[in-house]
Amino acid sequence: MSPLLYALILVHLAQHAQQRGVGQWEVDIDQSIAKIKAPNSDRQAPRAPGYELVPGLGYYKLHPEVRRWHEALDACKKEGTHLLILNSEEEARAMNYFWQKYPNFAGATVQTWAWIGFHDQFKEGEYVTVFNDPLATTGFMKWSPSEPHGKNQDCGLLGMNFLLADFPCNSKQPFFCEKEL
Repeated sequence: MSPLLYALILVHLAQHAQQRGVGQWEVDIDQSIAKIKAPNSDRQAPRAPGYELVPGLGYYKLHPEVRRWHEALDACKKEGTHLLILNSEEEARAMNYFWQKYPNFAGATVQTWAWIGFHDQFKEGEYVTVFNDPLATTGFMKWSPSEPHGKNQDCGLLGMNFLLADFPCNSKQPFFCEKEL
């Protein structure tokens, strides 16, 4: 198969996969035989209702009901997702769509923030994701001015200003869940 035809096939498959939001396709070409493997089934939409696809990023849901951080963590797990882990400023800004859907959160301690998937509950000042990866390796670590606060403020928030903060885990906040593509 010519390199040009190979490139055209890859581009077409990539565009098709992106339009459907199903992830990356695998193509293995050996001389003139092409083997095409569809994305893994675990990359499909979450099993819970209310998730929306942000093309190229993943499926997201802002839960307007307020919960403590650990309760939010469990709620996401039950839906086959996890608390949001930001990997880029683009992803942080994409959450604006969801913020606009819920301008007020009854019962929230802080009205303009939502729980996401990082904390420093194991060691003060060492922020990790819900998968125990250092926050510094995620690709997004822009703190709000005067943040992080430190002691007794161990759980992560994303603000409507697209910046991070930490807050007491027992306070009640809305929360973001995600499932990557």
